[in-house]
Amino acid sequence: MATTFLGKPSIDIAYTLTETNADTTITESTTVGNTIVFVQGSGTGAGNMGALSTGYLPSGSTLVLDLKALSKSMFGSSLTLDYSKINGLLLTADWRGPPASGLSYGTGVPAGFPVDKLPYFTLNGTGTNGFTNVFNGETGNVRVGYRGTWSSTWYEAISTSASQKDLSLVDSGSGISYQFMVIGSTG
Repeated sequence: MATTFLGKPSIDIAYTLTETNADTTITESTTVGNTIVFVQGSGTGAGNMGALSTGYLPSGSTLVLDLKALSKSMFGSSLTLDYSKINGLLLTADWRGPPASGLSYGTGVPAGFPVDKLPYFTLNGTGTNGFTNVFNGETGNVRVGYRGTWSSTWYEAISTSASQKDLSLVDSGSGISYQFMVIGSTG
């Protein structure tokens, strides 16, 4: 059995401003972004595997993502992935407001909801085996807000090791859903 890999991170931000006067309309639209294509292989700009982890981070808890032992279901099998190099990471936080009456999920942030109570999690590379390479040798502590996204890509992949492998998601104290995606090279 042969499998092939293609990773295509695409990150952009766009805005449109429109000014309308009595007889004219002026519009400004701008997009800034970058798309990289990582192909099957082991050199610069190459990788061989992607993984997605989703779940709910309970109130006040910490989830450690071990890049040398990530679980993945693929084609009816369960695998444990050992990433040697990372080309890209993406994290999203999803909170839809406090649970509605009789429901286990939120239906929106109510008007007047206190800003200091909006949930978030932080991403860091702390601890004995913290993946500080992602943060240029620092521990990180990137805040990802309740409907936020954080991502980064490296065309020249970042290496992992037994002592450079753990990323932690730390909940702010409210509980929040997350998605974590990684692409890179295993083995």
